[in-house]
Amino acid sequence: MFYNQTRPHQALDGQTPDQVYYDNLTTRQLMNWQKLSKQAEPPLVVDRQSEFRVIGDEDKYSGIFMAVFMNLLVFGFFFWTIWRLQCGVDCLAPDMILYNNTGGEIIIFLGNDEPTVVEEGLMARVPQPMAYAFWRRKYHKSFRIRTKNRSWSYDVVEPPSNYEQRGSSRNEYRYQIEADGSIHLLAPDSEFPVRKLPPQPSGFPWIPQFSR
Repeated sequence: MFYNQTRPHQALDGQTPDQVYYDNLTTRQLMNWQKLSKQAEPPLVVDRQSEFRVIGDEDKYSGIFMAVFMNLLVFGFFFWTIWRLQCGVDCLAPDMILYNNTGGEIIIFLGNDEPTVVEEGLMARVPQPMAYAFWRRKYHKSFRIRTKNRSWSYDVVEPPSNYEQRGSSRNEYRYQIEADGSIHLLAPDSEFPVRKLPPQPSGFPWIPQFSR
């Protein structure tokens, strides 16, 4: 119950808080508010030149590196293709075709390769003990042959080039091992077994250096 039978703030009925506030601002306050509202926010200043310089340097060096790498890759593949077309099988280390004429089974141990078992009267294709490394630098692989009760090791000698026979995938040299462990170099057109062994070039036949 009110003393004057009226509600306080009855004059504010039907108005929102914003309307009440702005309708009762003084003229100076209203002018200051309008002035401030019309002022634009200061622009965000970004050092685009510095940003571009940092990102640009990274992109530039990355692009140069990728360009150099791709050019080396393309030229490397090109020269490798030309080299293979010119050399063919002649640029690969030749194989060794060894015929077993010892009278029993033999096992070939060549470097770190898996042993190769060759039955009597058969031949086996294995890598040439005289192998090639980068730029055809020659080196020797350890070369051993084991029979049922003997073990032979050899100091290999590179055979003359005129004994090399051209093959479909690799060139090859033909050899025949006898019962005493000697390994004879054969002519390229020889048929196994060779009953009459031909005269040998210098360094042949390979004679076992160790036996037991």
